[in-house]
Amino acid sequence: MRIMTLRVCLLSLALSLAACGGEGDPDPVCQEGQTRCQGDLLERCQNNAWQTDTDCGQLGQSCGADPLTGDPACLEDTPVCTEDSLRCTGDLLERCVNDAWQTDTDCGSRGQSCGTDPTSGAPACLADTPNCTENSLRCTGDLLERCVNDAWQTDTDCGLLGQSCGAEPTSGDPACLAGTPNCTEDSLRCTGDLLERCVEDVWQTESDCLAFGELCRVDEASGLAACEALSWNRILIEIDDPIVNGSSLMTPIDGISYGHDQTNDIFATSFGSAYDDPSVLFLWLFDGASGRHFKRFLSGDPMAANAPFCVGGEDWCQYIGFDPVFSDWTVLGPSSPTMMRIDENGLASQQATSGNRPPDSWINRTFRHDWISRKLWEYGAVGPSGFGHTLYAFDMDSGFWSEAKTRLPQVMDNCLVVDAVTGLHYSFGGKTTDDGGYSSTLLDSYLIIDPQSDSFEEQLLPVAMGARRSMSCALDANRGLIFLLGGSVVRDNWNEVENDYHNDLWAYRLSDGVFFQILEDTPGGIFLEPDSYGDRSFEGDPEGPNFGMNVAKMTYDPAADRLLVIGAVPIFTHEQVYWMELEGIEALLGQ
Repeated sequence: MRIMTLRVCLLSLALSLAACGGEGDPDPVCQEGQTRCQGDLLERCQNNAWQTDTDCGQLGQSCGADPLTGDPACLEDTPVCTEDSLRCTGDLLERCVNDAWQTDTDCGSRGQSCGTDPTSGAPACLADTPNCTENSLRCTGDLLERCVNDAWQTDTDCGLLGQSCGAEPTSGDPACLAGTPNCTEDSLRCTGDLLERCVEDVWQTESDCLAFGELCRVDEASGLAACEALSWNRILIEIDDPIVNGSSLMTPIDGISYGHDQTNDIFATSFGSAYDDPSVLFLWLFDGASGRHFKRFLSGDPMAANAPFCVGGEDWCQYIGFDPVFSDWTVLGPSSPTMMRIDENGLASQQATSGNRPPDSWINRTFRHDWISRKLWEYGAVGPSGFGHTLYAFDMDSGFWSEAKTRLPQVMDNCLVVDAVTGLHYSFGGKTTDDGGYSSTLLDSYLIIDPQSDSFEEQLLPVAMGARRSMSCALDANRGLIFLLGGSVVRDNWNEVENDYHNDLWAYRLSDGVFFQILEDTPGGIFLEPDSYGDRSFEGDPEGPNFGMNVAKMTYDPAADRLLVIGAVPIFTHEQVYWMELEGIEALLGQ
């Protein structure tokens, strides 16, 4: 109510003020002589009132602001069009007559169109542009078409001739051209694992390689395709040294140890000194590309020639690796007080080692470098009172030994790999004992070891593989596979004809624990005639790999996607190097 009262009071005040003049007279409605527009009426102020001055509409004009003065005035309307001008509305040519557009000509009825004359630039009825130039040619797909009477007509169906329509290379004119052949007669190619042959310009299946357990591959050197079984290739060795000669690698006495520089394909296989001068120290290197085996003499601060590695100071247990982070070689033993690093020029340095080491007196040790966790792992050895039962870890950066897991099954001649992604360790086969090593049992199982857990898992090997020792194994982390090579069943150390020597290849898939046999066993060599005791020795075929009862070491080379294995071939061939290309192996595993 207060708001309404206020509004009434304000309104009353406004009316009172409007009614009051300077001396009580009413305000004028307009200024005398002032003009304004009311529609098309021009009005003028006379005697304080608006009165019609001019009806602009009757003059055909409109009332508006004069463009020059801005005052209201009668103005001529803007014409709709300029008299006698032309325009196109669709295909109608229109002319301006008395300020209005009227049809002048219906161009469409004359078979023409309305447009801008290219000469005068004025709108006009124009003859349509012809569809084509008489007798010209064009390609529509594989049809060669010719212009006849302003219309395209098929001249030749090139496809029916086994040809294609295209630009003739010399003239550039459309023409039927002999098609590019699909293939060269009798050539071969791989489509997946199908080997195909070119027959009358068509690819036809020559062979399904997988049906024979083979892969279709193209030889890089020749470019030829063929079905190819997985196979091992031996790298021939030539020792380049004024003192030592031969065709086998120099390695430590107790087992194979090597580091591999994948970038340069160089192996380090053994640390040693000159026979007549212990101060002359060297590392044996092997060039995988050329087969050259040579010494890299050491400078700086190398280990001494008599550095203790194991077994009371012997240099048997050499753990040799290649550190991909620092690009240098590493050499140590379970008992060595230092670890030696050697760069590509032979400059050596030493780093102290410490911690809870593996026992000194053990031999035949199983170890594995893992450069992701930057550790060296050891599990499995022969000791004076049993076999290895502790997983040891050596930190490659700090030089510290530790017991990663204890109270494991006693084992020797096992094969060890480490999955750095999961942290799990896998130990395959070997022998075990429960009476201090007086007797042993061949293992037909493998262990899955988690150093972070208090337990381990034991699983059986495939029946077709059976119990074995001295298998070689390698982890292919890219495929999630562990490869297992060979191994042996030794019943008699002297009369080897009683033993079983394997050179088959298996794959173990980490994701589901399934085994696949990739290569079957083949005769790995021959048993020689009996000696004076009636014993027969095994002589391995060096084209192998065929290692008899010897323990080899296998690794995976991701740079070249291949397996590498080094082992001693009995009797006199000794340590040899082999590799196997793995490209396409997934097909054999059904992946």
